[in-house]
Amino acid sequence: MRQYRYFVILLIALIIGCKPINPEEIDWKPEILAPFVKSNLEVYDFEELIFSGAEYNVEAGDLPIPGYAPNIPIPFVPPIIKESLPPDYLNLSTFFNLIVVDSAAVKINLNNVFPIPIGANTKLTIRDSVSKELVTEHYVNRQVAPGENYEFDFLIFDKKLSQTLEIKVEEFNSPGGTNVTFTNETLVINVLIQFVNLDWVEVENNVNFIDTSYTDVDFNIDGGSDPFQGTLSLFLDNNFPSEFKLRLDLYDDMDNFVYSLFGQNGVTVDRGVVDVDGNVIKNTEFQLLNFIHTDNLPLLESATKLQIIAEFNTQKTPDVNIIDEESYIELIISGNVEVAVQDL
Repeated sequence: MRQYRYFVILLIALIIGCKPINPEEIDWKPEILAPFVKSNLEVYDFEELIFSGAEYNVEAGDLPIPGYAPNIPIPFVPPIIKESLPPDYLNLSTFFNLIVVDSAAVKINLNNVFPIPIGANTKLTIRDSVSKELVTEHYVNRQVAPGENYEFDFLIFDKKLSQTLEIKVEEFNSPGGTNVTFTNETLVINVLIQFVNLDWVEVENNVNFIDTSYTDVDFNIDGGSDPFQGTLSLFLDNNFPSEFKLRLDLYDDMDNFVYSLFGQNGVTVDRGVVDVDGNVIKNTEFQLLNFIHTDNLPLLESATKLQIIAEFNTQKTPDVNIIDEESYIELIISGNVEVAVQDL
């Protein structure tokens, strides 16, 4: 805030020129409206809310191995072909009905705990569990020996996904082996999907979820013999199709709690106006003016981090609700302060 002091000093100098004055005779207190915090929540911020990691387990008992039993030596295992193994499922979200992905990175990793090789062209498929459309597939590009690790990365583009994906191993093959012993260990295939860019999401009805984010703050605005005088105000612009409750908590550099700006209950903001297609056509503005006086700011000066807790509620929304790249929630906390010239 010192930059404002220098500006006011310069302004006074321009007005009075070189004429000597007594600062105690001046009681003018210019008001300064300045944002302490400005933060936006957009569709891209929801990438972290989509659960994108899964484990696919392959049991030795699911394979056509003659004489198989755990920890029992098998003299000879013939070549194995298994067209399809049981599916497993990755639940992406409980809040979104539909997720439209512009691009995503897929990583596959496995360690062959079986005493026989995994053959090349064993296939891992990922399908949408609702539409059954293929999202992606990967053929193991080499033979994976017992105890060997296999890892592969690739990208997918322009996919429309429901809440759940089906993961499945197909065309499993192995050349077999001699004098092998299977343990109780399970072959685990790790699948990680990183959403690089979300296009839009369709929000589930009658659900709640909580998003927590952080932003830096600085409430240290004094610097003269007398404190600045004024208030802090909150301005919110909700362009989301869901009502939400906002709570703002302050923490210091050591992550110690300092102050809760709106108390434990926070403030509740109505959703934007939604058309029949689920798109917001009018945002909702919310103001909480002068919610704290700057007399109390010394209590907040140790705060360096603001925790923003937003609880989203879709119980009052229509059948379809879209959050896309045009959707946002903007948060501004501004200070309306007065500066006494004799303190400059």
